[in-house]
Amino acid sequence: PPQPSKDFERIRRAVQACDDNAEAPTVAHVCKFLFTDRQNVRDPELSDADGANLILGFARVLSGRLRTNDEYYLFGPKRNEEVLPVERRKIRLYLFMGSSFVRVEEVPAGHLAAVFGLDDVDCKSLTLSDDPSCQPLRGSEHGIRPLVKVHIEPENAADAEVLERGLRRLSLADAA
Repeated sequence: PPQPSKDFERIRRAVQACDDNAEAPTVAHVCKFLFTDRQNVRDPELSDADGANLILGFARVLSGRLRTNDEYYLFGPKRNEEVLPVERRKIRLYLFMGSSFVRVEEVPAGHLAAVFGLDDVDCKSLTLSDDPSCQPLRGSEHGIRPLVKVHIEPENAADAEVLERGLRRLSLADAA
């Protein structure tokens, strides 16, 4: 089997130690997505374009410090031998305060956070990292099959894209 790179070994050791040093590689795992009303989110930068309902990723910071407005590589669940990041993007962070979410600038390793800006990624779980040498963490696979299968289609064929986008968002927010 191929040997892991020096960069990956550094990341592995930081995650194993839950290193919250500012110089440590940043790694966070988004294990699920939460659907919330915009009224529950305290953030002056939210705009009408963000919509009335938001999807936030529920993440645990495993090493380093996750920061609002920094760019991170997004890794979907590992599916094959070659792992490439899905893309790189900026995020905003929130802390859970009862039923509301409060915007914060930084979350250190060992803590939980809500992550905004991931709702259009077609993955049920993600690994965020500031290092492209990172490897994705696997989401849990319970082998659960749906109890009900339904066929739906829009009344107007022109609304197919809107329906598909809504179903994708629902799929992210649905725990099953």
